[in-house]
Amino acid sequence: MSASIHKKLRSFKLSQMDLERSLWDMANLFRAPRRVYRSINLRVKTINQYGREDLSFIILFSTLIIFTSFCWALFFENSLKGYISLLCSMLFVDFLAVGFILSSIYYFVAKRFLLKDIYRESASIGSFQNQLEWKYCFDIHCNSFFPVFVLLYIIQLILLPIISGSNFISLFLGNSLYLVALCYYTYLTFIGYQTLPFLKDTHTLLIPIPMFLIMWALSLLGYNVPQHIISVYFRNDA
Repeated sequence: MSASIHKKLRSFKLSQMDLERSLWDMANLFRAPRRVYRSINLRVKTINQYGREDLSFIILFSTLIIFTSFCWALFFENSLKGYISLLCSMLFVDFLAVGFILSSIYYFVAKRFLLKDIYRESASIGSFQNQLEWKYCFDIHCNSFFPVFVLLYIIQLILLPIISGSNFISLFLGNSLYLVALCYYTYLTFIGYQTLPFLKDTHTLLIPIPMFLIMWALSLLGYNVPQHIISVYFRNDA
């Protein structure tokens, strides 16, 4: 018990965090996302868990969100209160709270519907819980959300003068940016669960993508997604 607590406390020490590996993961989530999950087999053999051993990825990611929220605040907020409110929305709601909810949903779906039949008996005696960790489900969310962060928190801010216009080009580019972000999140989530050897039919996790495409096509009739999202975040400045 004490050894387990000591191990968890070590994960909070900066000197024990593998920041270089986290940067490598972030880069490969764009270049070769399967390489990120390919290393999981080695992690299972060495530390007997699928989830990351330390919090370096989350801490580094959170730092980027804090900095980016400051950049957004420079354009839309003129008070410390406004910046703090924006930071809480981006970090604690978008990233952590939504991540908690989605990770829990995927965790339930995987346990209930995607477990291979051969593992169901072992699940009843608890070994399956040791294989499918909620922590790993949250790691999948973190991996999947990082490209969303780059597309919608960074690139969208850069392209804001273009995509916030009232013409069709602005509508198409802005809505397509959200389409790519949602589809890539879904695809990376699929890869994360496909990696687990005890799950089946993981391709069903790709079902939302056709729905996103339909919604995107309908939105081109005149619904500018970036404009509406920004109006929600900065309704006090509208």
